[in-house]
Amino acid sequence: MQVVAYVRTVFELYNSATMVYSQSSKIESFSTYRHIELINSVYLILNWIQSAMKYSKITTNWRRFSLLSFSALFLTGTGLAQFTGIETEVHATSAFGTTYHIYANFAEPTDECIALYSIGTAEEGSVDLSLDVTTSFYQHPAGSNLGSGISEFFITLVPELAFDSWLTIGSDNSNDGPVSSIGMSDAFGLFSAGGGFVLNGETGGSWYVTPASNPAALAGEDGRVLLAQLTAADDAEGNAGHVVCDWNLQWRNANGVSENVIGLFVDTSDAPVDLAGCMDATACNYDVAATTDDGSCSTLDECGVCGGAGIADGTCDCEGSLPDAGYDCDGVCLSDVDGDGVCDENEMNGCTDEMACNYEVAATEDDDSCTYAAEHYDCAGNCLVDTDDDGVCDANEILGCTVESASNYSEEATDDDASCLYATTLNVDMSCAGIAFSTVHVTGPFCSWCGSEGWNDLSDTDGDMIYSVTLYL
Repeated sequence: MQVVAYVRTVFELYNSATMVYSQSSKIESFSTYRHIELINSVYLILNWIQSAMKYSKITTNWRRFSLLSFSALFLTGTGLAQFTGIETEVHATSAFGTTYHIYANFAEPTDECIALYSIGTAEEGSVDLSLDVTTSFYQHPAGSNLGSGISEFFITLVPELAFDSWLTIGSDNSNDGPVSSIGMSDAFGLFSAGGGFVLNGETGGSWYVTPASNPAALAGEDGRVLLAQLTAADDAEGNAGHVVCDWNLQWRNANGVSENVIGLFVDTSDAPVDLAGCMDATACNYDVAATTDDGSCSTLDECGVCGGAGIADGTCDCEGSLPDAGYDCDGVCLSDVDGDGVCDENEMNGCTDEMACNYEVAATEDDDSCTYAAEHYDCAGNCLVDTDDDGVCDANEILGCTVESASNYSEEATDDDASCLYATTLNVDMSCAGIAFSTVHVTGPFCSWCGSEGWNDLSDTDGDMIYSVTLYL
């Protein structure tokens, strides 16, 4: 009874509004659009109430969505939005088959596609939605059932992901706005396995966008919204596979007025093949089968990749090799203040003189710490040349008499040169000479048979006729 009271109240509100609209001159400008909007509101409330009465055993969230969608679809606006048709085009051909794009065409750039849907058998006005393929759909393991789940970045890493099959409303990658789905779990299971599906269950299903949430759902300047990318594998004879669709579409205009069309049938085998691709024969991706140039023509980059970006920034070659730390790809230091070819961050202080005792092979910057061996010595204090192995370097040897008892002993001498002299006293007895003489001297080889030079004269200090002289021989 409470539900009936709600219904009655709603109708009373509607009738009151209608009376005011009809009788009051103050709202004569009340537009047809506003009038229909009021009817829509009433109808939506009625459907919600009916759902509580009829379908209390069905999942609440899906029921509410389905009734709300159906009400919006059934109660169309004033015809301001204009859907002009559905079209297909061959987007690409590849080893994975023929890739078709399916578009909805609109008259105004601001027309917005909202949903592709079916209405469940438990609803009034039940309609099915189907998608089929004559062969099988190509589905990449890293792909997505919806276009908004495709990553442009992953396509650069896995190019074949670009041919994945998916459904959408405008979005062809994750950078676009989100596309959602409801009631399609089973259908997506079949679709992901490469097959088609039919949405004809009790609760129906849909892929959709929230109104005004996804700019890609707007028709835009080209007047069309992408609904699907479907890659159909070739058959056993190499003939192109084809796609068959029977879809129902909801859209709205810039004023938010919704419209829908049921039974949009597409069969790519009936459509003339318009193959988009590169038509420039000089391009590396020239497609001899293309009938429409899609602006995709590319050239080989420096790495020989068609349409590639060449050597990536920060890398040195096509393999992605990185420069050594602190250097550019030519081996030149990024920072070398002293210009010695050693990067500042790699400089090492130390002694750089190879002749120094503390020379450091790894040092790149001399810090004035070098030490050197004394002349004629090595860094360990050993003589460079010591022929007689006496611990005195040959260059430092001093010749002289090294015998301490010698009269000419030299403390500084390090090498004896056989020059030692010893005091030798010579005595000559001249008492038996029998001749007169004035000088007695001694001569011989020691003085080259010299004559009387004074130092070799003998003397007789005590007059005993024995003459004496002390010589150092």
